Amino acid sequence: MITRRNAFTAAMALAAESATLQAANPQKMSNKDLHTLIERAKTPADHRKLADYYSALANEYQIESKEHTAMAEAYAKNPTIQEMKNPGGAATVGHCRFFASKYKEMSETARTMSTMHADMAKAAK
Repeated sequence: MITRRNAFTAAMALAAESATLQAANPQKMSNKDLHTLIERAKTPADHRKLADYYSALANEYQIESKEHTAMAEAYAKNPTIQEMKNPGGAATVGHCRFFASKYKEMSETARTMSTMHADMAKAAK
């Protein structure tokens, strides 16, 4: 069960990680505005705005995950000298697989946050 405290902690972590994707995010919001909205969200509209933000962020992270997965596959077909010497090492393929996994995890967390805020919007008065 996601508590309000856990949700706040997860939201702050996602907000910090979202800085690199902020420009591409269709729900543009500065980190300061996001933090303020998270701290003060009480109305259905506030929570819908957060739900939309996290949904868009999840989509961006999912795109990044797929991109890194595709890059890993491409590098695996044309390995670098370093990877030929150390297959399965942390060179380009390992790097891309790491970020594909990380972005997938972040996408799932953002989706959870979106669902939680959508539920909070329904429950808010």
